[in-house]
Amino acid sequence: MEAVLGAVRHQQGRLLGRLEALGVDLRAEATLRTFVRFPV
Repeated sequence: MEAVLGAVRHQQGRLLGRLEALGVDLRAEATLRTFVRFPV
């Protein structure tokens, strides 16, 4: 089970790296989604 989870985590990291290389600002996107879901 650990090997499977490790492989999934590795693939997630690769995907995030590709998205960031395309210019997707993941941190800003997450912040925006938080504010939209939970307005102050």
